[in-house]
Amino acid sequence: EPLRIPSTLTNLYIAYSTVSGFQSYEVKDQGGLWMQCVARKLITVNDDISVVMTEVNKELHKKFQDPEKYKFMMNPESIHRLNERVNLLEEAARRPEPSHSKSQDATPAA
Repeated sequence: EPLRIPSTLTNLYIAYSTVSGFQSYEVKDQGGLWMQCVARKLITVNDDISVVMTEVNKELHKKFQDPEKYKFMMNPESIHRLNERVNLLEEAARRPEPSHSKSQDATPAA
């Protein structure tokens, strides 16, 4: 009998800042350069997640060409089993605005 892919293994997207043999970079108190780029692209590129991540890879590839500034290169990688387009900006636009009314049970964070 042919194998079937369980539904728990579909519609997922995994992304890594770099692969083995390459180097990720982090800026103190600002986080990783890859994550900063992902966050920036997620709010500026209105397209499918695959296109967004391709834009991330393109930007980082161009940025890390200077061996004087960066001794090592980043080499981001994505693995996905999506069975439909995922556009995060369109999804966010469809959601209703959150209510900002104060709850009587709310307390300040410590």
